[in-house]
Amino acid sequence: MYKYYEKYGEKVMYYEFYSINEYIEYLLHAKKNPIFTGNASETGDFAFTDTGSFEEAINLAKYGYHEDFDKMMELKIKLDKYIKYSNNNSKQYNYYVGYAPDVKAYLEGSPLSMLNKGSKIRKKIDLYVQSAYSWITTKECIYNRGVIVLSLIQILENLGYNVNLHLFSLTTDDNINSYFYCDFILKRENERANPQKLYFPLCHPSWIRRLEFKLKECTPDITNDWSNGYGRLCNCNEIRDFLNLEDNDILIPEPRFLGINGVDLIDDINKVFDFINEAETPENLKLDKIERVRKIWVIDLKIF
Repeated sequence: MYKYYEKYGEKVMYYEFYSINEYIEYLLHAKKNPIFTGNASETGDFAFTDTGSFEEAINLAKYGYHEDFDKMMELKIKLDKYIKYSNNNSKQYNYYVGYAPDVKAYLEGSPLSMLNKGSKIRKKIDLYVQSAYSWITTKECIYNRGVIVLSLIQILENLGYNVNLHLFSLTTDDNINSYFYCDFILKRENERANPQKLYFPLCHPSWIRRLEFKLKECTPDITNDWSNGYGRLCNCNEIRDFLNLEDNDILIPEPRFLGINGVDLIDDINKVFDFINEAETPENLKLDKIERVRKIWVIDLKIF
């Protein structure tokens, strides 16, 4: 669960959690590090955290965040209607066995000489979403990115991929050359995405501004240097190097790095698609821009 080690000559405070319940239990029983003077998990105001207390954030994580969930799903459904992609899973393809021979492939000596239809063998893909973000990031930006991630999971699965969803936090303190790294596997490749389960971690500010702040305040090997701002966000190159991401892994950094404005969802998802396409992404993962039909505003659904 917690490990303290060195990487590239720098100290790393590392947490790994396999469920939200495991995370909650750890936070409820963890002791505050006495040398850490920050207490933002308790003192953060409603405007910053969107909750009235740390206890409220714990309850939302434990029992589910239900406020405006139906409106969020309505927003996602509207967004999904604009997304066009090529689903190649139902096309005919060659394999070792099948329903009919491919005479041309057989004569050419190919071992894949039988024709098949239906679902191809699905590939695994890892989607890494940075949960940490700047203090100036608005709840509207957080919300839009969360809805986009839910849609992206569906797009990838419709394209024939099984998605592992990592909600991670990677921050650093340049003064003392140390990293804070926490990884939550919120969805495994053999699981269907559960929007209700993912709603609070992906769309609510208190996931980081109450819960993760508490985790840092209780970290055994953290120093008081971290209490001034709770660390610096790592940029995309730092993240890819630190996590050893492969070309087929998709990184979704904080909303500010993506250019998300939290106003028009179509603009925001196109910025996410542009970011994915501009990275070293294989051609079969390139995502087309969504055609502008009309703006989709978060305020249309009176969520905020």
